[in-house]
Order: sequence, then structure tokens, then C-alpha cells
Amino acid sequence: MKRWEKVCREASVADVMFLVDSSRGPEKSRNVRDFLSTLVSGLDLGKDKIRVGLIQYSDMPSTEFSLNTYQRKEDVLRHIQALTFKHGGTQTGRALWFMLENHFLEIAGSRIQQGVPQIAVLITDGPTQDDIKEPVEAVKKAGVLLYAIGLQGAVFSELREVASNPDDKFIFEAADVSFLGDLSQNVLLALCTTIVEANPQGSQVSPDLARYPLCHPAASRMGEGKTWRGEWNTVQSGWNVV
Repeated sequence: MKRWEKVCREASVADVMFLVDSSRGPEKSRNVRDFLSTLVSGLDLGKDKIRVGLIQYSDMPSTEFSLNTYQRKEDVLRHIQALTFKHGGTQTGRALWFMLENHFLEIAGSRIQQGVPQIAVLITDGPTQDDIKEPVEAVKKAGVLLYAIGLQGAVFSELREVASNPDDKFIFEAADVSFLGDLSQNVLLALCTTIVEANPQGSQVSPDLARYPLCHPAASRMGEGKTWRGEWNTVQSGWNVV
């Protein structure tokens, strides 16, 4: 069994929104669809388990599906594989506002009032064309944990501004969209660890999972040949270099 599989077996409850920058159009769509499918396939979806939603954005954000649209994993995967990207500008700030105002709500399937962990995963490949400071602060103030996944063309300073702390837990980079597949298992490992640690029942990663080698997410830029080994520290909730 792979490391991420062990952790994801313990990741029982969360609301996860994927926010996908589609501004570059169809040339990256297959890789991003496959990446999203890998992440969703690794999660234990269900009405009382992990719920997922998806927004794509360019000049304007649009809902693909909400947290309460699908209960079966196969339905989510079918929608993702049929996803068609809408190219345009990169209005990340507007998309963040849209996500907060339309999706992290009880009517849209969010269980935020029940104390269920709220997580957003931003995937972007370019500099934003609008302000992100205010919406990022609002999303974080609402209690949402933010992951930032940067593809070729993304601005690292913007990824840092978006992502929750610490950077080395919530930021991932791929030098090219074709390397997303290589990144998927590390993202799943970090995402499931966050779900376990944020679980309202106070669940912790089991002791035998507290140490495992993997590529450091922020320092390892997939495709550039720069990787180093690390271990997850469940006490300090961060990565240690080994």
C-alpha cells in the first residue's frame, strides 16, 4: 500500500472545493482533468464523508458542481472527465470571492457550521489580473484552509499569498502541466494529512505514519530535477528535511 493510501484511509470527513484556472484554454485540459481525477479517486467520498465541489474560472468563475451535487465518486469522475475549459483572463480574486460567497454555505452543501474541515485547492498557471489580498484574507478568516498549486507561469509570491501556513505544507509547483501526474501523490498525501489533523473528532495520523519520506512540496519543482527528502512532523504540523 502506498503512503498516501494509508493516510487517506484515515481522512474521513471534509468539504473540499477545487478552484481551477482555465485561462490558458484546452491545451492543458487533459492533464488537469487527469490530475483532478487522481485526487478525487484517492478520497473517500460520500454524503457523510468527504464532499467535493469544482469551480473553473478565467475572466469569470463558473460552478461545475457544488459540494452537495454528487454523492457517488463515479459521478464526480464522470463530470471531471467531461470538463471543457473556458479560456480568457485570470481573475483569481474574483474566483475566490465567488467560491466563498456561493460554495462555503450550508445551502451549497458546506458543513462549516458543523465544524467539518473546509479546504480549497487552487490550481493556476499564470499571474492574477486582479487583487487577491482581500478575498484571500476573507476566505482564511472564514476558516477555510487554502492549497495553492502552481503550474508553469504561476507567480510564486502569489501562491504564497494564497496558501495557508506553512508554505511547505500548502504550496506545490509543477514546472509544466505534464508533470502534474508526478505531483498528484504528494498533493494527496498532504491533503489527506490535513483532513486527518483538522478532523473535529481530533483524529491524528497513526504513529506508523508519522514518518515517511517524500518530495518536499514547495522546494521540489516537478520537472526541474530538484527534489529533496522530508518527513511529516505531526507535532509541529510541518515538513522536516531528512
